[in-house]
Order: sequence, then structure tokens, then C-alpha cells
Amino acid sequence: MIVESHKNWFETERGITGETLEAFNVTSSSDEWMTFPYDTGGRYRKMGPGKREFRFSSGSKVCLFHPPTMPDSKYAILCEGESDTMRLWQEGYKNVYGLPGFASGNNSNLEQLNKYEKVFVILDNDAD
Repeated sequence: MIVESHKNWFETERGITGETLEAFNVTSSSDEWMTFPYDTGGRYRKMGPGKREFRFSSGSKVCLFHPPTMPDSKYAILCEGESDTMRLWQEGYKNVYGLPGFASGNNSNLEQLNKYEKVFVILDNDAD
């Protein structure tokens, strides 16, 4: 289940539909937090006014965020964040992965990209 105000925020602010959130198995059980499923556990995003805040579930390791099913392909796209991953998927790019932040990328959590001949990397327009 996803709180309606969270669906509305993603639609208005990111152009991501409720159907896309549901396809990625995103949930929210309160007005404050949303859960994004990762292979190693959940990542929580605080919603509402104030500073953005993200947390991983206890004991989970940083890994790539991706849709529940990945079609066979020779290429993949790697971007930063859950929102960019879901939006690209929604626009038809089904082989898309996201890092919770590019500073979190390392060899161990990028290994699943080794099966692709080419990986296109999309950087955010952040100062860092």
C-alpha cells in the first residue's frame, strides 16, 4: 500500500505514476516514510517538509535498485537514485539500475552489471 499523498507527490514532483511505484513494490505505511525494496533490504525515505532523509534497514548492504524483472539485453543504464530509476523504467528503458548515491558505488555492488556489453551512466546535475 502507498499513502495517497506520497503517490501524489511523486506524480507532481517527479512525473512518476502510482502504477510505476507499485510495479517497483514501493510501499508506505505512514505519512512520514516510504520503503523502496533493495535486494539486501529496504531503503526508507522520509516524506514531507524539511530536510530529505534516507535510511537503510538494519544490516542491509548498499546495492543497486532495479525493477523486479529485468529483460535480457546487451546493455543497461545506471543512474543515481530511486526516482531516476523508476522514471527511466516508466519511459520504456527496462534495463535500468540505480545507486542510492554515486559515492556509494564500488566494485562489489556493481558486479551484477558485468553481464552487460555496455552500461550507460547518467550523472545527476549535483555540485558534487
